[in-house]
Amino acid sequence: MTMTDAMGRPIRLYHTPATNAGGFTGFQIAGSPVRIVSWLPNVQPGSTPILFGDLESMYMIVTRVALTMQSDPYSGGFCTTFKFSAPVGENTICPGAGRLLRIQ
Repeated sequence: MTMTDAMGRPIRLYHTPATNAGGFTGFQIAGSPVRIVSWLPNVQPGSTPILFGDLESMYMIVTRVALTMQSDPYSGGFCTTFKFSAPVGENTICPGAGRLLRIQ
């Protein structure tokens, strides 16, 4: 609630009430939903703990439907070991759709 931009103006953090229509409920900054995740770094000078943007337009993750299975009768001792793999691909679609904000 006390965050400000570079000009000293307050960044408004709104809490939206629960809706029955299935819409977003939670905090918003300027109409954009706020998500708190653990995979970004901690807030320290020089770190980039805030990602702002449209992640669906910025990044794509592709998972292959078919799994591959290999049987390994040698490394399991008296039983057969099975190894499963499912390749996953990823790519940046539009890098300008999001920004990492750096703490000074």
